[in-house]
Amino acid sequence: MKEQDVFADVEGYELWFKENDKLYMSELDAIRRVLPKSGQGVEIGSGSGLFAFPLGIKIGIEPSPQMRKKARERGIETLEGVAESLPVPDAAYDFALMVTADCFLRDIRLAFLEIRRILKKEGFLIIAFLDRAAPLGQAYEQKKQQSIYYKNAQISFLRGNNSDFAENRFCGRRKTADGFFFAK
Repeated sequence: MKEQDVFADVEGYELWFKENDKLYMSELDAIRRVLPKSGQGVEIGSGSGLFAFPLGIKIGIEPSPQMRKKARERGIETLEGVAESLPVPDAAYDFALMVTADCFLRDIRLAFLEIRRILKKEGFLIIAFLDRAAPLGQAYEQKKQQSIYYKNAQISFLRGNNSDFAENRFCGRRKTADGFFFAK
């Protein structure tokens, strides 16, 4: 399967969330706790809208046409694009959310510069990522060769030099124990 076709199977993708509903609900609850209560937000790598919709985020950016179509069916205004080249004007959003999309980025530095560009001066980036050192990250890492979605993913992309860039050059940092990274 070609890399761009990986997320073409929307039903298969969403089936994972149905089969792992407790994990999905805990992810949603964790994000709700840190998501700003007001302001205009965007989800980058919004997939089929499984996070944007219940979190009340009205705009998503997604490269997969099949995922964009499903997100639009959920009422999410979904733009075609990738994190490294966001189809959005400067300073357009109060916050951006990225849920496990970091491990699919081709150039995390460029993606973070783009995200900083589209955020307002006091805007926030909230990232939910798989930490290779955490039990869930270890499970994904061990099983990633059997997964069409995570086979080529770089679990814990926010480590090493990438982490240094994210934490020290994105204008501040805060990482929590449950796998969230905030930048302002």
